Amino acid sequence: MRTLEKSQDKIQKIADELRKEALEPAHEEAKKIVEAAKKEADNLIHQAKEEATRLKQEAHKFIEQEKNVFYSSLEQASKQAVESLKQKIEEKVFNPEIHHHLTHAINNPKEMAKLIEVIIASIEKEGVSGDLSIAISKNIKAEELSNYLGKQIYDKLKENQVTIGDFEGGAKIKIHQENLTLDISEEAISDLIARYIRKDFRKLFFAK
Repeated sequence: MRTLEKSQDKIQKIADELRKEALEPAHEEAKKIVEAAKKEADNLIHQAKEEATRLKQEAHKFIEQEKNVFYSSLEQASKQAVESLKQKIEEKVFNPEIHHHLTHAINNPKEMAKLIEVIIASIEKEGVSGDLSIAISKNIKAEELSNYLGKQIYDKLKENQVTIGDFEGGAKIKIHQENLTLDISEEAISDLIARYIRKDFRKLFFAK
């Protein structure tokens, strides 16, 4: 009986030795593998979070940039639209009004005669003399203009007569000695008036 117990003790001792020499190192190795895997998993999770944060920041930055570009484009488009509207108002309201009032005055023989006389008087006042030529708008009748122009004006003309020009309104006076033409046609006066009063028109109608 005692011999049997001793045999069992030896077997148990051998089993304990095997467990200690084989199973425990394997358990420790398994524990190390698990810990290494956990550490690697933690690193991967940390990297994933950092990547997610980076992507989120880049997406936010991209959205902000796109938003800024959008608002900048929208602001530019708005300015262009307002400027286009201003130009259309000028073209539809301002310029036609100038044209309407100017056409009436500048194609009136009596008013045109007064203007021609004033200009010729100014030329003489500056000491400029010599032959002149006057071309009037095709919308002014020469015979009607002659009723208002004095004989002294015709005497200054190169051919003692007024010619008909190929323009819509007003007149052109040429000083031959100076080879200079004074353009008081409708187009020239319209441009001159528009240049001087367009700013006032814009301030009045487009003031902020």
